[in-house]
Amino acid sequence: MSIKRYLVLWALALVVACTSARAGSSEDLFAAIKANDGQEVERLLDAGADVSGKSKDGLTPLFWAAVWGADKAAELLVAHGAPVNGKSGREEFTPLHMAAYNLHKGVAELLISKGGDVNARSRSGWTPLHKAMEQLALRPATSAPEPSEVAKTVAMVALLLASGADANAKSEGGTMPIHSAALSCQRTLVEALIAKGADIDAKGPDDVTPLYLAAKKDCAEVAGLLVGRGAQVSVRTKSGFTPLLISAEEGNPDIAQFLLEHGADVNAKDKDGLTPLVWALKSLMLEYTLQASSPAAIEMRKKIGLSALERQREALGEIKGDFRNVSLFLINHGADLNIDVQGDTPIRMAALVGDVALVKAMIEKGADIKAIVRDANESPLHAAIAEGHREIAELLINNGADVNAENLSRRTPLHFLAAYLNDRKLAELMIEKGANVNAEDKDGRTPLSYATRAGNGEVADVLRQRGGK
Repeated sequence: MSIKRYLVLWALALVVACTSARAGSSEDLFAAIKANDGQEVERLLDAGADVSGKSKDGLTPLFWAAVWGADKAAELLVAHGAPVNGKSGREEFTPLHMAAYNLHKGVAELLISKGGDVNARSRSGWTPLHKAMEQLALRPATSAPEPSEVAKTVAMVALLLASGADANAKSEGGTMPIHSAALSCQRTLVEALIAKGADIDAKGPDDVTPLYLAAKKDCAEVAGLLVGRGAQVSVRTKSGFTPLLISAEEGNPDIAQFLLEHGADVNAKDKDGLTPLVWALKSLMLEYTLQASSPAAIEMRKKIGLSALERQREALGEIKGDFRNVSLFLINHGADLNIDVQGDTPIRMAALVGDVALVKAMIEKGADIKAIVRDANESPLHAAIAEGHREIAELLINNGADVNAENLSRRTPLHFLAAYLNDRKLAELMIEKGANVNAEDKDGRTPLSYATRAGNGEVADVLRQRGGK
């Protein structure tokens, strides 16, 4: 054979080899799978494409078929020997994990029929059943899922349970499928799991229970189902939180009322000694502090730091809480109104945020309106005046508040009025109730000196008329 003929044959062989390699390349195979192009997938596999070759992300063709819901491609891959239970990625998920997560029932049915393990565990212990409910469980309560998403999730969970999925499988962190179902706010999912033996009081991370999670996310139907099936109403987390405590912190009045009507302890304390009412009021104060324009609120923002406040607000969750009505329910069900709240009192907290209904309810239920806050030695009346809440100040005064109570700086409510409010009527009322017009603070300053410095002429006039110096 001549050299020229040899070179021609060698070149032709090289072209054929390159064409064959290109025909079976992994990139082409992944593209065909994504398009669910059965004919092209089969051609590439027949041409030698690696059925177990991994993408740049370290994921197999069958894994991607499960992600994309490519049923035709998945069937061909399995027929060509793709490992049904092969694990991919850092978390080591199987194709069935991905089919379940993406709610591709057809692919899931195929994988199960070919030996897919319905109880396969990822590195962190997640099963396909966990993954099937993950998207609904993580959805913010303020964002309602599409009916089609709910229907697909219910169908996927039914398939997995019917195929032998463990309803009590626990991840390494302690999460069980019923925890995910409770967070999904879907009664049907919880019922399906209970029917398969799921533990209704199963403890997850921090010992949270399904009822706790339903209360946190304001899932009334799920909470009703769980309590109806015997769930413990006052079970505690490691942090000492009960379902009622978390419903109060999140501002979920319907759940709070339901739990109270079913025996929840209205004065249950967390590990820091805080009750449901205190948590509702703390959340109410946080919202108020972020929004109020009073000098005291501005000073509080500076002291705490706005970024810290925003982080606290974010920690409350994405639910816009109705903390006021939760507080009212708790008050009407016997909440302790004179508890020491880390140096504060419930009525001072209510007075500070300016909620007349709460202050009235507390007074009617026996709150001590003369109670002095331990840390600042400040009364509810001081707080109401400092925040400019005239109606609450009048309410407190007319119900016996001490108009001569002193804070740590020996300033009385009249000092506060002179400094913060130019309110003649309120000044006259306080003096009629016995306020000392010449009371001196620790610096020897009287209410009149505060009124003069603040430019509050109306109050200054009243003080002078009543002998103020």
